[in-house]
Amino acid sequence: MTDATSQDIRLSAIIPNYNHGAFIGRAVDALLAQSVRPDEIIIVDDASTDNSRRVIAGLQDQHPALIRLITHDVNLGAIAALNRGLTEARGNYVYFGSADDVTHPTLFQAMISLLVTHPEAALACGETRLVDQKGYALGYRPIARPTQNTSYIAPRRAQSLILTTDHWILTGASVYRTDHIKSIGGFDASFGSFADGFASKQLALRYGFCFTPRVVADWRIDPDGYSRKSASDPKDALAIIDKIRVAIAHDPTFPPQYAELYARRWRFAVCRLALVSLPFNTSILRSMGGKSSWDRAALEGLARLRPATLSKMLILVWLTLRLRPTSLIQVFRTFVLRRNNSPRHTSIN
Repeated sequence: MTDATSQDIRLSAIIPNYNHGAFIGRAVDALLAQSVRPDEIIIVDDASTDNSRRVIAGLQDQHPALIRLITHDVNLGAIAALNRGLTEARGNYVYFGSADDVTHPTLFQAMISLLVTHPEAALACGETRLVDQKGYALGYRPIARPTQNTSYIAPRRAQSLILTTDHWILTGASVYRTDHIKSIGGFDASFGSFADGFASKQLALRYGFCFTPRVVADWRIDPDGYSRKSASDPKDALAIIDKIRVAIAHDPTFPPQYAELYARRWRFAVCRLALVSLPFNTSILRSMGGKSSWDRAALEGLARLRPATLSKMLILVWLTLRLRPTSLIQVFRTFVLRRNNSPRHTSIN
């Protein structure tokens, strides 16, 4: 890539980094392997204490015109790093990555093509494959697709869909219009790991979004990752969920019924995180999944069952019946149709 002026920058990729020196090279390599390359890669190092800056310096030496490094002297958190990168982004489109996740080669080509086709959309997103520390597949997200075809989903349709399914937009599998994400002020850092999801929903409901039912990124599940740390303290997690619930209730972008539904869904999501590793985090299950003392006792009893796979399945069934987080019909339909890899292109109004 030759020296680029701001007029040449079409796509900016932002990667926040904190102590991921062992992974960031792989994340950058995946961006460079894209069939449509980003025009700039902005790495925001959030005061790492490992070898990250040495690794990033080596990457800059290889790609001096492409990679920009921004450093924080103190650790401000992943959301602050994303916002800092957003203020520096010069592209019309922006991608928010993660130092330990990996994009598939056609992510940018697919998303930008959709955004060009549908200029009204604020963002375009695909699916994510969940992988463990060794790269083995654990599952896919979203658990329930908003549509089974490659589609533009208009705001009115999104407002209807969000009452039956949710969490369709995975940040690491999405490309945003830079001016749209800047127009809402980026990400609210006080929302913690929920900030990107909240902003994505705001944009989808205001402008509509594009979705394609194809896997475009790998999300590495890290027991010590940001999302899991944010959800590990029940008191903090409940406080953030309640804060977002209030924000939703006062934002006319969202349907009136959505605030309480959102809270139930995130309680379910946090409980699901508590079931990732053994032993299960029963403190999280009690506080986030228990609607009554009877609920809490039932969850504790189910958590003691063996084998753990049976216990996990029964807990998820219990939580689904009690919290009713999403449409089970849509979950089942997604599960069945995910095996069909021949989506059609439609527009949903």
